[in-house]
Amino acid sequence: MPFFGPRSHNPPPLPTSNFTISADTTNWNLIAQLGYTPTFPISVTITVNSGRVVRSTSPTVPAMNLTGLFAGSTIALINNGTIHGRGGTAGAGDSGAGPTAGSQGGNAIETDGNSTLTITNGAGYIFAGGGGGGGGGRANDTVETSSGEFTPVRAGGGGGGAGAGQGTAGAGGTSTGPGATNGSPGGTGTTGTAGAPGTGGSPGTVPGACGGGTGGTGGAYGAAGTAGAAGVNGTSNTAGAAGGSAGRAVRLNGGPAPTWVSGNTADRVKGTVGG
Repeated sequence: MPFFGPRSHNPPPLPTSNFTISADTTNWNLIAQLGYTPTFPISVTITVNSGRVVRSTSPTVPAMNLTGLFAGSTIALINNGTIHGRGGTAGAGDSGAGPTAGSQGGNAIETDGNSTLTITNGAGYIFAGGGGGGGGGRANDTVETSSGEFTPVRAGGGGGGAGAGQGTAGAGGTSTGPGATNGSPGGTGTTGTAGAPGTGGSPGTVPGACGGGTGGTGGAYGAAGTAGAAGVNGTSNTAGAAGGSAGRAVRLNGGPAPTWVSGNTADRVKGTVGG
């Protein structure tokens, strides 16, 4: 009887899906691109072409969402472009009810425990959104408007600057009283090579009396925003609000850390990997 050797027990290859991102896009979602939710493991390769930008329109939504595959799936990301989270929304300056804090920056990529992720990033960039700057505090005082008569006045705080990644700037707080001016809003976080964050807004003032606090500066990619400054020279001043924390370059949602083929360097990845 002829002997044919042991039978091979290698598992069959996983079904494959390939995607190429050849134009700038927002809120890229793998399950939406597939058009169905797999009920079996699959293998996915995603290529971001050179010069293309994948970003988010909200700090609560990742620029690239890779969650939701069936357990045992594999994802290979070949990034030759830029994937960046949305900048955190800046806090508003104090108008009387207290300044508001900057929000956390958005995540560039999110995955989960259902798949393993391999990243080739030697020609690309993966940046977490910067945190939003906190709103500036206000100052309360009184101004003598006529002999023996005093009018309460308030100098509002400046709005915070947005986090890098096109976040939304914070509004300046209003001021009341003779000669009062509003705090100006912080600048909007910008995208691009430098990933410049927004700057804090100038404070409101009551000339000869008191001034609000300057709004906090937004965080650069992968960095937290700064707190707003306190009001000054009033009989009572409020502190500025806190800046928001940065997003993550890759949020794991309890899944395994990615395997980096290339490009896991400080100039190409800004922000933490984890969470």
